[in-house]
Amino acid sequence: MTPNQINVLQIADLAFEIEHASIEIEKDEDECRWNVNVLTVERAVNGGVEEKQWCPRLYGEYVSMPSAELAVGTVIEVPEGYDEESDEYNFAMYVFEHEEAFGNRLQVLELIDNRVLISWQGLCHINWGAPYDRDVPFKLEAWFSVSEN
Repeated sequence: MTPNQINVLQIADLAFEIEHASIEIEKDEDECRWNVNVLTVERAVNGGVEEKQWCPRLYGEYVSMPSAELAVGTVIEVPEGYDEESDEYNFAMYVFEHEEAFGNRLQVLELIDNRVLISWQGLCHINWGAPYDRDVPFKLEAWFSVSEN
């Protein structure tokens, strides 16, 4: 993996420009949850089984976090991306199919107006042959737009 580049999703040795990064915050009386979504620009990838177009999507749903104003400096670590109770992925990477993203570590670095700078790293399964098969590392540092419901 290469050093962090802003607004780039790094998957193993592949870099994908981030087209859209957003956080939708849902609040109720007792809790604040973030839905985090990253969409990348499609590009051709050589390796694995054959050349294919990749357009990865990384997302985290119902992530317990403080409100955006209080989140700067917050670090959360979520070892599992699959929630047994709901039978759903809370953290997932989509390349060819939805696969669990695990070993997640998210850090809120900065807040400016309605944008948040986040560092996110973890592992995922892509199932495309070595080195893009199982336990593939990913990371990003990106600015996310923030909206609240």
